[in-house]
Amino acid sequence: MTETIVADLDHIIDFHVDFDALAKTNHEHEFVRTSFELLKEAAQLVTLTAAAVTTETEQGADRNKAILSGHLVRIVKLYRPMIRCVLDEHGGMEQMHLMRQFLDSVSILNYLLDDPDDTSRFDNYVFDSLVSEVQTLVSIENQVKADGNRSLDPVELRMISSIHASFAAAGVKREDIPSRGNIKWPNAERRMDLISPRAYVMYRLASSSIHGSWHELERNHLQYKDGKFFPNYDSGDIYAQPLFTMALFGAALSRDYLSALRPEAFEVLGPRLAALIAKVARSFDLHEDFKQANG
Repeated sequence: MTETIVADLDHIIDFHVDFDALAKTNHEHEFVRTSFELLKEAAQLVTLTAAAVTTETEQGADRNKAILSGHLVRIVKLYRPMIRCVLDEHGGMEQMHLMRQFLDSVSILNYLLDDPDDTSRFDNYVFDSLVSEVQTLVSIENQVKADGNRSLDPVELRMISSIHASFAAAGVKREDIPSRGNIKWPNAERRMDLISPRAYVMYRLASSSIHGSWHELERNHLQYKDGKFFPNYDSGDIYAQPLFTMALFGAALSRDYLSALRPEAFEVLGPRLAALIAKVARSFDLHEDFKQANG
């Protein structure tokens, strides 16, 4: 396995960041270009991490290992549309959606990897994931009862069958799942704190985009002129922050994952991940300085 990683690693460009030029630039596009190149490097290194991790699951994995490797595979897949988003110039709205999903998976993995031998963390992850399915079953049952205990319609039957299949795959039964208030799964803010002090801010900004809040509308979908609002159909600008965020936190997660569970792969990938983290962190800080100076 390590021989394959070394061979693949040789083909990943170690992007050189001109920090002096970044510190002097007056143009946002220089940060977008830099963040995009670092994102591409991160995507390749995280893909190698996923390959190193999933080799142990080629013969199948138990539920808990599957949760870990599944989130890592999800993260790899989220890099792809983010890269396409920039290349196709789709704009900032798609960026924020993708970053929100990315941060969810990174924060979940950070929490689980903090104590990978604590099986209760995996149980509570499953319970938190499936409690809404229990609520869906209750909603269907209440509607059937309100309709005079009628027969289930085909859509309801399919929904119930799918929910019970999810229960079975997770190794739980409906009665095993506690009420939401009794599930000991950390909220998003607590999970984000495990990543970085700035992660929750980015998560909240992305949440605004997901839920269509007023900030999202006035920033991306409306124009304000002379006291009136007009529709804005532009795709919007590409932002450097989501690219830096996904590059930095993806590389940091890969480093921690390999260090904890795949030390032989960490010996090979660790130095490149550490170098990437240093490049992205410094570039990210220079971008923040730029934003504060230029508004």
